[in-house]
Amino acid sequence: MTKSDKFDVKHVSKLAKLTLTDEEVKNFGDQLSQVVEYIDQLKEVDTKGVVAISQTTGLKDKLREDSITPQNILTFKEATSGTENVHNDYFLVSALLKKK
Repeated sequence: MTKSDKFDVKHVSKLAKLTLTDEEVKNFGDQLSQVVEYIDQLKEVDTKGVVAISQTTGLKDKLREDSITPQNILTFKEATSGTENVHNDYFLVSALLKKK
């Protein structure tokens, strides 16, 4: 893809559920074209013999085993202290899914 047209921008905006004006479509189309042209330039760089790396510091994650101790257990009162939306010892939340 060398030049992004309005169809590309409108298609991507539809996938992202964005409503764009004609001016925004043109602006983003121009920007998308510039990005694609830059990527095409990067494809021309000779990377033979270059080792692929994901990080350069040599640091590793320090993990700990999960354990239950009295210090990290909340009582019901502590767990619900930030809300009044409790019913029968359960948090009350808004419905996430609606029936059709």
